[in-house]
Order: sequence, then structure tokens, then C-alpha cells
Amino acid sequence: MRSHRLTSARQIRPFLFAAGLSAALLGLPSPPAGAGEPVGATASAEEQAAVNAVAGIWTRYTGQMERHDPAAADAIAESTVRHYAFLRDAALYASPEQLQRLPAADRLTVYGLRARHDADALAAWDGRRTYRECVGLSLCDAPMALSPSGGTYPMLSHVAIIDADRALGEIKPQTDKRYAFGPEFVREDGRWKVRPERNAEQLSELMDVLSKQAGGETGMMQFLLGSSFGAQYTAAPLDTLKQPLRDDAAARGRLDGQWPDYAAIRETVLAALSHKAEDGEPLAQFIYGHALYSGDAERKIAPDKERGLAMMQRASDAGHVDASVALAQTMLDTGPEQSFSSVPAATLRRALPYIRSGADAGDVWSMTIYAQLLQDGAAGLARNCTESADWRRKAEDAGLEFARNDRVWVLATCAEPSQRDPKQALALAQPMIKQRAKLSSGNLDTVAAVYAANGDFAQAVRFQQLAIKRLEPDIDARDRERIQARLNLYQQRRDYTDQETSFTVER
Repeated sequence: MRSHRLTSARQIRPFLFAAGLSAALLGLPSPPAGAGEPVGATASAEEQAAVNAVAGIWTRYTGQMERHDPAAADAIAESTVRHYAFLRDAALYASPEQLQRLPAADRLTVYGLRARHDADALAAWDGRRTYRECVGLSLCDAPMALSPSGGTYPMLSHVAIIDADRALGEIKPQTDKRYAFGPEFVREDGRWKVRPERNAEQLSELMDVLSKQAGGETGMMQFLLGSSFGAQYTAAPLDTLKQPLRDDAAARGRLDGQWPDYAAIRETVLAALSHKAEDGEPLAQFIYGHALYSGDAERKIAPDKERGLAMMQRASDAGHVDASVALAQTMLDTGPEQSFSSVPAATLRRALPYIRSGADAGDVWSMTIYAQLLQDGAAGLARNCTESADWRRKAEDAGLEFARNDRVWVLATCAEPSQRDPKQALALAQPMIKQRAKLSSGNLDTVAAVYAANGDFAQAVRFQQLAIKRLEPDIDARDRERIQARLNLYQQRRDYTDQETSFTVER
């Protein structure tokens, strides 16, 4: 019931796993021009040669794409050829329902092919010929027109060599939170090739966002088709372009069996993260370690808690704050139905260094947990309500909404009389008092405790009665009893001392 009492790690902030899988080719500023770098600090000559070759093919390919030069088709992988053969067949046979299943970027390509070519012409093409046409008509990179870069492809800031025949480009230097992964590359017949189809989802995410901002997809698609075809384009109703060029039920059925795996880029990203993690990059160790710990059926990762924890430990030891926070949350995670009181004292001691590391770095979850440990005198810490209140101040400064309530509570009700400061608590509670009409039951409960600590029992009774009136109907019976018991104390002109703890306290 009380907004300042902790019952679960999830009550403060569940850990958000962000692998950076949605970082797109679009919408990011291009880093300074320059050759990519190998994954690790000590790249072999073979790796460096691969990096240089990948950077070279990307530079040549993007230059051709920006000029709408069909020769860009010479740089694509065989998987791309197969993908564009599928899009050719989609232009011929896909039903409106199948068309809607395609990511927006590929749907635009199908619209363009239907708008400019008849069925007989398309049927004579293979996948590479279809791609050449797509480049020449600017259909393949039409979404680039919507990006802040104005159609300019980013340089590669880094190249992750995954194995002898796979690589993944990065289009922006990593931060302490994420990687900006971009194009995927594969080596075929001794030459590195680009796999642009792997970024169809990323391009489509941008298009989906912009179509919502523009009021719908139809107008955006018409605009992009017009941008691609220029003066040669005669606007065709989009409803017309949704219809297949050939009505062939058997061919439509074959399309379903050939549907591309648009999520395949995620497996490549995870392979790159695994390689980077083994090579000692803390960010990759954190992201991949968390993925291993949790498991991910969609990305075909079987849970491996021991290995995941070990990898996050390596990241934490290297100073990665999010890894420290994740480790602490993992240790303290009691599930939605249990409280922190079920966490063994030994586990709290093991988690303490990670909690403190996160708190020192400004993580609000860590600051709140550390403040509660100090208030309780848990995890081997001596009870220190003054320091607890100061950590809650830092959490409030960092934007945690209920930190003020918690700070006021601990100053007014600390179990150690010498560490209580009722006057400061009352001063800090003034903004809450002025907003009494909007306060929750828990906040009103706190204000009542502050008045009682300052000897104003009439106000304490008044606010406690308001707190009881605003109790949620489904409140736990024990919490209802506690708040009623505090009212009884105030009516007897006695203040309240908080003897309860959220965590296991060693005696």
C-alpha cells in the first residue's frame, strides 16, 4: 500500500534489456570519415585486411546507391538476389493481405514495380535484374529521403568481424548503453558482399513512425513513389497497386513458403555481440550476458544462467554500471508475489557492492535500494537514517517521483531516535501538504507521521483520517491494520517509530 515501502525490485524499476537491435541505418548522424577498426584492440593482419575490404565495398556500394547507379547490384550477396526474386514474385502474385505482411520498405518496392512494369516484363527478370531496376528507380533507398541525412548513407565507424565469412558494420561509435549496428556483410567466392535486405525491418521502423506522423501510410507511399520516379510518375491509386498483376492461387501459396526471415539480422547482431564479449568489450559482455541469463526464444538463445552471470560479472568488474545494476537486480529478484524480506542476508551482502556501484553512478534504482538498506541496517551496513535520507535526496534530484515521500518518512520515523529530524521532515513535507487534495493514501500517511513527530497530533489525526478514506478498495488487510494502528497512536498523542524493515536484517 505505502508508496515508500519496497516490496519487489519490479516496484522501483524493472531492468530494461536493450541490445541495440533497433539502431537503424537511417536517422543517425554520420561519424567522421575514416576506415573501420577491428573488433578487438589486437587485431590480426587477417582481420585488419577483412575490415579494410568491408569498408571498401561499403564505400563503393553507397556511392553507387547515392548516384542510383544499377552497378550497385554487383556488390550484393546471393541472399539479396534471392530476396529480390521474392519481391519480384510478390509484385506479380501477392494478395493485398500478403502485401500488408511485408515490412514497409519492401512493400514500397512492390508498389513501385507494379506501378512501372507489366507482368510479362517482371516475369522475365531474375533477382539481380530486379535489384538493378530497384536501384535505377531509387526504390531501394527511397526511405532515405525521409531521414535527417537527406539520402546520404553513413560511413562505417567500426566493423565487427564475426568469423571468416561474416561481418557487421557499425554506423556510429558505441555509447555506454548501445551499439549502432547497421549493414551486414558476407564473403562469397573470396569477395565481401553487402546484404541490404537485412535492414528492411530497420528502414520500415522509420517509415512506420513517419507515416503515423503524416497521418497515414497512403500519403507517405505516394510521396516516396513520386520522389523515386520524378516527373515520369503518374500517380496511381494505392488501392490499385495493392492488387496482384497476376491472379494465381498456386503462386500465392508458394510465396508463403518462401517468406523471408526478416528477423535474421538479430541473430547476426547476437553473433557480433558474442564475439565482442569474448574479446573483452564490457558493453557486449553486459548485453550478451543478460541475453544468456534470461534466454530468448525469438533469437534462439537457450538460457544459460551461470555463463550469463559470469559474463555480466566481467562487465561489472570492468566498470560497466548497467552490468552492476543488472547483477544486483538479478540477485534481489524475488518474483512478483514475494517481498525483499525473502532475500537471504548472505545474498544481500553479495549484492551490496553492485548496488553501491550503481548508486555512485547515479542509477535511481540503486540509490533507492541502497537508501533502504541503510535505513534497515541490512547487508552488513549499520543503520544510518541520515545517510539514507541523503541518498533519497539524490534519487529525487535524479527524477524519482516518490523519493521525496521516502525521504520525509525516514527523517520523521527512523527507528534510531538520534537519527530522526522531525523539523527537517516537516519543512520538506510542505509541498506535499499544499497538494493535500491530490495526495495518495500513502503520501497522506507520511504527512500524518511528520505532524505526529513534531507533536501536532490534531493535524496528524486529520491527515491519517484522510489517508484511510483514500485507501484503495483492494488494499492488503495487514496494510489496512497498520494504517489504522497509526491513527490510534496519534489519537493517544503518541508518535510513530518505524520498526519494520524491507530487507532481512542480521541480528
